[in-house]
Amino acid sequence: MTKGQIYIVVFLVLATFVGCKNEEDAAVQEVTAELAFSVSASAEQHTRMTANVVQANNNYRGITDLRIVPFAARGRKIQLGDMAKRERVNDLGQPYERTNSWFYYYQHCSFMEGVSSFLVYGRAIPTYGSGTPTMADKRMNGSLDAVFPLDMQLNGVSFTPTPIYGSSTADAKATALAAYLTAIANTSVTVSGTTTTWKNVTHSALKALYQNFIGQKNTETADLAGSSTNVLVFVQELYNQVHGQVSSYPENSVERELCLAILNTITTYQGITTTSEGKVSGLGTAMSGFPASIGLPDGAAVVRWTGTKFEPQTQTTTMDNITGIARYAYPAELYYYANSLIRTSSIDDRSSTYTGGAASQTWENVLEAYEQNPGYVTRHTKAVAIEDPVQYGVAHLQMKLKSVTSTLPDAAGTSISVGTNTFPLTAVIVGNQHPVGFDFKPSDTEDDEYFIYDTQVQKSGGANLYLSATVAESDLIHTLVLQSKDEEEVAVVLEFLNNGTQTFEGVDGLVYPGTKFYLVAKVKPETVGANAEDYEKRVFTQDCVTTMSMKVESLEKAYNVLPNLLSPRLEIGVEVITDWMQAEPTNVMLE
Repeated sequence: MTKGQIYIVVFLVLATFVGCKNEEDAAVQEVTAELAFSVSASAEQHTRMTANVVQANNNYRGITDLRIVPFAARGRKIQLGDMAKRERVNDLGQPYERTNSWFYYYQHCSFMEGVSSFLVYGRAIPTYGSGTPTMADKRMNGSLDAVFPLDMQLNGVSFTPTPIYGSSTADAKATALAAYLTAIANTSVTVSGTTTTWKNVTHSALKALYQNFIGQKNTETADLAGSSTNVLVFVQELYNQVHGQVSSYPENSVERELCLAILNTITTYQGITTTSEGKVSGLGTAMSGFPASIGLPDGAAVVRWTGTKFEPQTQTTTMDNITGIARYAYPAELYYYANSLIRTSSIDDRSSTYTGGAASQTWENVLEAYEQNPGYVTRHTKAVAIEDPVQYGVAHLQMKLKSVTSTLPDAAGTSISVGTNTFPLTAVIVGNQHPVGFDFKPSDTEDDEYFIYDTQVQKSGGANLYLSATVAESDLIHTLVLQSKDEEEVAVVLEFLNNGTQTFEGVDGLVYPGTKFYLVAKVKPETVGANAEDYEKRVFTQDCVTTMSMKVESLEKAYNVLPNLLSPRLEIGVEVITDWMQAEPTNVMLE
């Protein structure tokens, strides 16, 4: 994100009373105000499609949905419990924009006497423009569900990650895939008047295939990957294994007929397409593209055998140690925020400072012209400057992949080759995201947790990043997140595609070519305790950059089903080196 400062200046002219919030305010006179922003920026070039979104390039996007809320919190910053003097500043009008350093200048805004501090909120103008954002728009720009009460009671202001799916009810495609697997598992055949189900077959090889298919381990069944991609690979693998056994059984035997019946169920189920050799090649419209069709990672699609059928698993339970599908959210949206005292002046018309001032003029130079510091609005006040710069309300995660060895061991001890395009990075998941309040900070109380799923991890132009044995470190990956809680560990997950030819064993099963897998990291705050700097107490801090270098040393901890990221028993598969960059008082550090 581009370094920069955003400043607000309010020019006040005494005016007649035009309205107020309550009877107490009715005795307070109003003034009209001229309002200005200043944004100065320098850029660091990064190569990622959404560097423009996080303003990592010299591409300031501007501010929309501007909300400037006046308070009379004399001599201090605004706190929870303070009452706004008005819901927001009205009638901002069309700003004048200074081309050499992003100044915005508004006229004729109304303020009440006694105002001495402001809250400021705004969104970066979306790259998609106006209108209702699509799923693709939210993936690119991020999304937060913002709540501003009409009376601006601060305990009602909140910013919550926007859920991607937002429901714990299984999607129709998930149900269809489970029904397909159920039909295969419940295959039966009648030979010489006796019906035999696959479950009850006595032959050891077919029995083992059945137990493997339903995910049986000892006497229990495990969660299985239920995405369209995994199901297709799973049934293709079953087809090959069963087809290879057919000729080993006598003609008209129960075992041979059962094998043929299983093959028939696999290939003739409604919607299934096959190759010229009769193998499955597609799942049909009703079962294809899931869960990408609802915006979720493949590892969020989970099925489990219940004894009679496969069922989609959508929530964390005592049996399903998975992340509930309603918890996955879009990245945070780029929001601006300030909580500031003011400086005031009784001198008329400062507009020339902004419309004709030198390009090299600093904010410190501007503030020197305001004689009341700290100030508050009186009937003699003609100009007000909101002293502190408007900062970014969100935090910025920068991530890069470190080089790996030319082979990586899996859970079975097999060496898996790492070629130039074997393991592309397809997404990043950031856990432990909480709703935040008026100050963009999470509360200390128990609340809901969300998991950002960011698929925009490619280079500029769309090229993938890969695990590499030849590149020392990858280009930077950028993700906007919300501030985390003090002393809280945060789970960060890398999603990769197995683009190679080798099937390998992970922590919870086999990862076939063409399917995705997940490596988990746990990130701790840099320092805890009374002597820690404020930003050191947490993994992510608003208006700061957290840089992570991710080192993969094996594939033995790879998941094909995303685990419950709140579980203390996560298998850690990525070594992380972190660095925090603190925001200076006059310098926005989101770059």
